[in-house]
Amino acid sequence: DLDAQSARAEAMEPTDPAAAELAYRAVIARAPDHVNAYLNLGFMLCEAGRCEEAARLYDAALVHVSDDALLHYNRAVALEALGRRREALASYRACLALAPDLADAHQNAALLYAEEGEKKLAIRHFSAFRRLTARDA
Repeated sequence: DLDAQSARAEAMEPTDPAAAELAYRAVIARAPDHVNAYLNLGFMLCEAGRCEEAARLYDAALVHVSDDALLHYNRAVALEALGRRREALASYRACLALAPDLADAHQNAALLYAEEGEKKLAIRHFSAFRRLTARDA
């Protein structure tokens, strides 16, 4: 079962990341809509400094599963790490269209908008972030 194979891959991440990567890629090859395999593998790639590969992986994932907020979020994080701010902002917007209560996406978007000099959008997202985190406290 693919979920079990993905769980085994996740368990291998700390001790054998190369094997975990192969296992995730095998899951994706068999089920190109397996969101967790993309999310976990992409995170691993970014953590290993392979953000360009992670961004390409998320692009491939979104061809099959365009309505997953976390795929858009993780893609934005990878693009941000690559210095591709405008593309990252587009991914944060896509994420927030699907999950408007994702506080981290609001925070990251606010920071990027501030860096881009888009003060009103930065304030809007910082306000949303504060509102969402205040109710969670």
